[in-house]
Amino acid sequence: MIWNWQQPDWPNFAYNSKALDVLEEKFLVHSGEFIGAYRHVGKDAQDQLKIELIGDEALKTSQIEGEYLDRESLQASLREQFGIEGQRKRVPPAENGIAHMMVDLYKHYDDTLTNAAMFGWHKMLMANEKKIETIGRYREHDEPMQVVGVRADKRKIYFEAPPSAQIKKEMSAFISWFNKTTPKQKAALPALTRAGIAHLYFVSIHPFEDGNGRIGRALEDSARDQLREPVGQDVAGDTQARLEFLEMLEAVERAAKDEECPLLADQLDCGGYGAAKRGFPEGIDIRAGL
Repeated sequence: MIWNWQQPDWPNFAYNSKALDVLEEKFLVHSGEFIGAYRHVGKDAQDQLKIELIGDEALKTSQIEGEYLDRESLQASLREQFGIEGQRKRVPPAENGIAHMMVDLYKHYDDTLTNAAMFGWHKMLMANEKKIETIGRYREHDEPMQVVGVRADKRKIYFEAPPSAQIKKEMSAFISWFNKTTPKQKAALPALTRAGIAHLYFVSIHPFEDGNGRIGRALEDSARDQLREPVGQDVAGDTQARLEFLEMLEAVERAAKDEECPLLADQLDCGGYGAAKRGFPEGIDIRAGL
């Protein structure tokens, strides 16, 4: 099978902008309404809403990876980092790590994307991870990076990412594309279009040994939030309608060969969002060298 990154036109994503125009307009309208309402409530209410929204996003992005965090511990970490008064408590490493990443995204939503920024996020997420060899750097192992499903005695490869030797080149191109498509640039893309491509582009490269899904969704959030002053990471998005990346990768590959879904907008409808609503395939495992 030829993967998307092996195709001659990689990484030039094709999409039907007309199919997305209505969604882009709704996003802008609802975002404006929300921000307008947010600015007219008191500071205490703003702080609480900020903690709730960012905390909810952190919980959900972790749940997609099969990690169920403690809400109170997560919110306690967020309050401490924002300097908001609240009950002090000992926070487990997993909750503390994702909270640090979400706060960094919030505070630096308009910064230029760099390798160093993503390395920092990876260190935050993997701070207590003992099984990962390469933390705070792109993967370096020789084994193939594969997304694998295991059902009983059957093994299925959903996706294989570019080899580690190719990652620096791929990520250099990704960072360049991400920064050139911000709202202030000549090659600017609409918010949802850019967010969807950013997520698909990043997880197709799968540059880290682990944590690619969470960082990919963080980049998706960043792509939306660069349009405006951030309130929460997902004020206008629907996490339940997110691209669930295991089936999404397979679905996009399949849809790319399907005459009914030749473009990105159609592929998202054919495979990505529908797959997200169905949840994880049974027995999914993600690891290198399988």
